[in-house]
Amino acid sequence: MKALEVQINGERRCVAGDPKAFGFHFVLHAGIHGAAVLHLWGHLTPKKQGTADHATWLEQRVAQGETISLRMIETDEVDRPTDTHASTHARNTEGKLELSCSFCGTLKSEAKQLVAGANGNICEKCTALAHQIMVEKGLAK
Repeated sequence: MKALEVQINGERRCVAGDPKAFGFHFVLHAGIHGAAVLHLWGHLTPKKQGTADHATWLEQRVAQGETISLRMIETDEVDRPTDTHASTHARNTEGKLELSCSFCGTLKSEAKQLVAGANGNICEKCTALAHQIMVEKGLAK
């Protein structure tokens, strides 16, 4: 299967892959003081129409100057996700699951408004952006 190999400073940290995965997201949240968190996650094939599990393979602090390498590989040996949960939720700083925006990941506790649906959620910022796009395309006023 296709997998994503992650190395930090030449040391292999993770081989993310799952035959049920239909996409991976590689995010580096960088702070203004040089501290950063590397987050590798993906969505697994829905168990029922319209839903998917969120799977995390790697969540790692990265210091300024460290080298991150990504490589697509073909392999039968992959690491298991360290965490899985419904894609309508995310973990807060205390590690507890909380509703989150399905578009940007903002937690309910951090959003001014989060509209929750059966298969996804949207925060006020993503709603405004979606509305702006619709207006620009002439589909809304």
